[in-house]
Amino acid sequence: MISFDLNPEQKALKECTEAFVLGKILPYEKDARNTAHGPTEDLRIELNALAKEAGLFEALCSWRTSLMLFHDRALGCWRRPIRVEDQSGL
Repeated sequence: MISFDLNPEQKALKECTEAFVLGKILPYEKDARNTAHGPTEDLRIELNALAKEAGLFEALCSWRTSLMLFHDRALGCWRRPIRVEDQSGL
């Protein structure tokens, strides 16, 4: 049987992510730059910076890496250091 229990690292990251979203992201819901079509470019950049500062920003990764880490990614519990070469096209 498959276990969907989180390991200690996943639990810590889940709690960190929840606190980040509640404390930093939700206040932007009423920001004028959050339009009916999504955030403006400057708001997106600002939110990305907040996520990077919190260690929660994930740049696009390779297809193979995505498949290998699907379980953790599906739970929102995966992060890795951001390399400069990962940030192209963001």
